Amino acid sequence: MGYLEWLDICIIVAYFVAILSVGLLATYYANKNSSLGFFLAGKSMTFIPLAGSIFASNMGAPNVVGLSGSAAASGFAPVMFEWQVKNVQRTLNEASEIKERERNLVIFNLPEKENQNDRELVMKIFKHISKDMSDNGIEKVFRLGKKNESVIRPVLIKLDSLGTKWDLLKHAFKIRSLEDNLKNIRLCNDLTREQRSELKNLVTDAKAKEAACQQGFLYRVREMVGRWKIIKFMKGTEN
Repeated sequence: MGYLEWLDICIIVAYFVAILSVGLLATYYANKNSSLGFFLAGKSMTFIPLAGSIFASNMGAPNVVGLSGSAAASGFAPVMFEWQVKNVQRTLNEASEIKERERNLVIFNLPEKENQNDRELVMKIFKHISKDMSDNGIEKVFRLGKKNESVIRPVLIKLDSLGTKWDLLKHAFKIRSLEDNLKNIRLCNDLTREQRSELKNLVTDAKAKEAACQQGFLYRVREMVGRWKIIKFMKGTEN
């Protein structure tokens, strides 16, 4: 007791030799002349080693040994505690992302041309929509995604305040009075993935209720972001 057997030593040595060999091979084959090759493996790595790397980075002795020992001693409570901590962290991350996006707007179908100044075009549209729009009301304007000749990329706009954003959304109906090449643009909130999924489900439910309604009512999703609900209208009173 207290001494390593020859088999234990062989396993430890084999482990370190394997780790060293993988590191040397990765160093030899990696393209170290670019950040893409050094940090992202040239984007050639398959999902299996990538998922294994993420799992190995997140798991360690506290998870494998510590939680198992605590569960053996105290029951299932430590595992539930770990699960609750991760849920709280996920909730905090979602709240932080929502807070970061709350002053943003996204414009869809805004024409994309060579040498076009998107900021000036967006400012022109916003000043047409709202008379109170100032030159300092826009902090950032940029296209989302990679440029594609066959697809018009949406434009993300970060505004200076929530008041500016709600004023623009309130008067968004004025878009219809813009020139012909701008009449088809859509002004939307910048939603997180979870919010988009929630809104999509509500819109689907509203369409189903409208299709099943025998009295001819209209069903629309209304209210502020994150507080949506389905509202029933008589035809002609939707606005």
